[in-house]
Amino acid sequence: MKFTPEEIRDLCTKTGGRYAVTKKDEAFGWCKKLALNHYENFPVGSLLVPAHARPHFYSVYAFSRIADDIADESGFETSERIALLGMLGEMLTDEMLSYSNPIFKALYYTCAENEIPKRPFHKLLEAFRRDIYFTRPVTWDDVFDYCEHSANPVGELVLRIMGNYNEKTSELSDCICTALQLANFWQDTASDLQRGRNYYPSTLCGELDFTEDNLCKEEFSAKFNSVLMEAVSVTETLFDRGKEIIPLLKGWRLRSEIALTISGGSYINSQVRKIGSDILLHRPALSVRALPSLFYGCIKLLLR
Repeated sequence: MKFTPEEIRDLCTKTGGRYAVTKKDEAFGWCKKLALNHYENFPVGSLLVPAHARPHFYSVYAFSRIADDIADESGFETSERIALLGMLGEMLTDEMLSYSNPIFKALYYTCAENEIPKRPFHKLLEAFRRDIYFTRPVTWDDVFDYCEHSANPVGELVLRIMGNYNEKTSELSDCICTALQLANFWQDTASDLQRGRNYYPSTLCGELDFTEDNLCKEEFSAKFNSVLMEAVSVTETLFDRGKEIIPLLKGWRLRSEIALTISGGSYINSQVRKIGSDILLHRPALSVRALPSLFYGCIKLLLR
């Protein structure tokens, strides 16, 4: 399901425009239709998510999806993108129940029934603003701060919806989510560079010049490979730390979902290490051949 700019503008209003609803079930039904037509990084389509929790995953996904469309889809000037994200943030209040906007009406019940604060949603909006005004990170702290807004809130929302949020699980979830974001950065190195986005901190890269002419040079590839191995090692450390969350989680469904997520992310990270500087030429991805390794990794985590 792809929205036009006009439809996105409707969804940034309290009324919801052409998508207005009046009832709770209508709001969740709308979010479900959107989520199941096009889900990505949120486990909205997973059979491991209990039926009672799925509507809440749908509403959170719908919010994230519209914000993502504002940041990335064509048809908007930069100033309007920022303004629309601001409108989404302003609507995140306890008055959402009175809105006829299907996303925010559903989100009201999700927040109320799961005691979810507005903070993670505001963090996600900040991440989308940073995507619009992209600035290459200087230090690892800059990279981690971006992940704190773009990735870690997703883990918090999952834990809260599943009734597993506490100080310890929150810390370990942040490790996992940051590692997943980093693995995605390294995996998408080639396409990101083509879009003018470089997520390797400049202090790690030294004087490496990521110009198109240099990318094909053997000397550049050798130096970049050293940078890449360091980046992969940082990511591995975070995954290893995050694994400790598994025995702390209540319910086999959530433990299995998180174990499979870690296994998949770790596999991608290992493929990046294996490919090395060739990551500048092509993107590693999960395939059918990888399934035995993924499930083996998942089982190992569950049996720890």
